[in-house]
Amino acid sequence: MKFYWGIVLALVCGYAVSCSDDYSSTGLNEAPAVRIEDIPTKNLRSSSSAAPSSSSFRQFNDSIPYGELVDRRDGKSYRTVLIGDQIWMAENLNYGDSVSTPSLKGNTWCGGGDSLKNDCGIYGRLYAWAAGAELCPEGWRMPSMEDYMTLAKNFGGMAFAGEALKSDAVGWRKLGGSNVSGFSALGAGYRHHDGDILEINNKGVFMTNSVGYRKDPMDGSRGSANIDVFVITDELVGVEFGRCVFSEGLSIRCIKDDEYGEGRIITEGEDSEEDGE
Repeated sequence: MKFYWGIVLALVCGYAVSCSDDYSSTGLNEAPAVRIEDIPTKNLRSSSSAAPSSSSFRQFNDSIPYGELVDRRDGKSYRTVLIGDQIWMAENLNYGDSVSTPSLKGNTWCGGGDSLKNDCGIYGRLYAWAAGAELCPEGWRMPSMEDYMTLAKNFGGMAFAGEALKSDAVGWRKLGGSNVSGFSALGAGYRHHDGDILEINNKGVFMTNSVGYRKDPMDGSRGSANIDVFVITDELVGVEFGRCVFSEGLSIRCIKDDEYGEGRIITEGEDSEEDGE
């Protein structure tokens, strides 16, 4: 069965949000997913969000048997979780050795903003495309949009999966989630291309291996390339797809590679094949 990414993007554009005010004056915008309460999503500067406290911080689901991944590059360990047929990192990537990986220089920042204590240890890092496109540990890879759609299907689809994927933690500004999945998503925010960390404790914005293009609103021609992202928001039950510019800092959740794993970068207009019944 062939999946044409141009068609897929057209189908999900109703849920799309923009990561950059190159295309919108308000950054990451509201999208028509199921809403818990009718409160507009706002950009949050790092000074307006509370850091998780050690006494109330509950990122993981204690009833789930997590695995462990040790990154040989720096010795850091991460919890992993089996969800359906997929094995995911249950924490955001936190690899920052710019000596061994020079592409990291100037292209990675701590999630949550520099004002929060231990923010890299809690939220992981935010990565620009130049650093993060092929940054997963050996045996793991950057997820595709299809990987994230499969993840969401385990919990009712795009309109409902956010509740199951979010941690029950102060790491979310208002509500958090049930975390029945064990995915344990946190609202690390994202780094806007002007240097501000926005949406802390309100959005988790996850990089995919897909690069898409916007149409020029003036003449309909293909515009500049953007990264397709998977977005989890505090105030939404559902999850969304959006696009960010290459210079913006995003969270990374790696997925375990397998013989069918699609590790290369997918550009809109290309197709990938998957066996179907």
